[in-house]
Amino acid sequence: MKRRSLLAAALAAGALAGAAGAAVHAQDTPAPAPAPAIPVDLSDPARLPDGRYSPERTQYRVHDARIVARVADPAGGPAWALRTFNAERLALQRPARTLDGARVVGRDRCVQLGRVQGDTFGWIYGDGRFHELGIEDQLLQCTAAKRPQVQARMAFPLTIADPAAPHITGSVVWGLLPGTHEATVSGSGAADGAAAVEDGAFLRVAGPDAHPDGATVTGNGHTVKLGPAPLPSSITSHFRFPALVPGTATVEAPAPDPAGGPRWGIPVARTSDGGACSAGPTRVVDGRAGGVDLRLALFFATTLTGEACRPLETRPNAKRACDAGIGYGSDPVEDAFLQRARSERRLLTGRLTIYAQCAADVVRVTVRTPRDIRTLFPSSVGHVILAVYDGDFVDGRVELTAHRRHGRAWRETLPLGF
Repeated sequence: MKRRSLLAAALAAGALAGAAGAAVHAQDTPAPAPAPAIPVDLSDPARLPDGRYSPERTQYRVHDARIVARVADPAGGPAWALRTFNAERLALQRPARTLDGARVVGRDRCVQLGRVQGDTFGWIYGDGRFHELGIEDQLLQCTAAKRPQVQARMAFPLTIADPAAPHITGSVVWGLLPGTHEATVSGSGAADGAAAVEDGAFLRVAGPDAHPDGATVTGNGHTVKLGPAPLPSSITSHFRFPALVPGTATVEAPAPDPAGGPRWGIPVARTSDGGACSAGPTRVVDGRAGGVDLRLALFFATTLTGEACRPLETRPNAKRACDAGIGYGSDPVEDAFLQRARSERRLLTGRLTIYAQCAADVVRVTVRTPRDIRTLFPSSVGHVILAVYDGDFVDGRVELTAHRRHGRAWRETLPLGF
């Protein structure tokens, strides 16, 4: 992706003609604005390209919206704020020009994260510019109006000079604690402290070193956790998961993103029995694992727990050199960055990840697909490999060949397609 910067050649040439000439030139010819880091589609995600409301998205009819809990931005930008409102949650059977005939499926109390510039409630999107804000699912938290439940979320704003390497600039915790007049964040590190509270909504803006693992928000007798929820007993009763050694979690097996966005990796950690934990593929920003929304310039950190690891029953051994997996995914169609990447890089729609945790004596793994052949080297701690492809493989197979340290080879064939 090309990045352009402002050039001062014309102004320098004008200076040679005299200070007066340069002053006139600078006044009459405004400097061009820098190109956005990424293109951003600001159309309503809940609408189709022809403007009709999409039946595949939840629609909201908003009432009594107000801006609350303003907090100054530590970097001096537009203030952070929340917008609270009551809403009818609607469902459509088919695309429609209006919501008049939509079926009401719920009545909610909602809080939405945003920024305020003047009297405008908006957001600083991935292009680095402030735009008025509509309904954005990633910034929205709702609960049933009649039986409200506590809601809380942590996110990390990004700067995106280079889409392949965005940087975390802060942290923000927001949500709903119905009936409360005060709220405190604890256990998060940088985000710990009292939150701004108004209309039952709370907001805490802090530095980038916060983390959701073990973090809680308390107020008015309510406590809500920000970290991962435990797996259901129907899974934990059938599988055994490793216990992690605190402080050893990291991300290994870096793989480039085919679209030019943040790279991919595998979260790993050492375990108390001397082995290694290995989770599934994730995006990586500033060395942290999580999800990335380039359109909104937000990062959502994930926490590696023992229950997120591969079960002990699937750990590689002397007979089975690697435990491999295949993941299918897709990207949001409204992401203008991905749309441009598909055009410029000739990418196919969809995504395929091939990943594996291997035994310690595996020195390299050959991955053969209908598209190419790759040789990957297992990482140092988790002994994991990762390959990321654009497009969906609708047929064929992937062949993995693990080469062990003493010359032996282990092979496995996995089917591709749906």
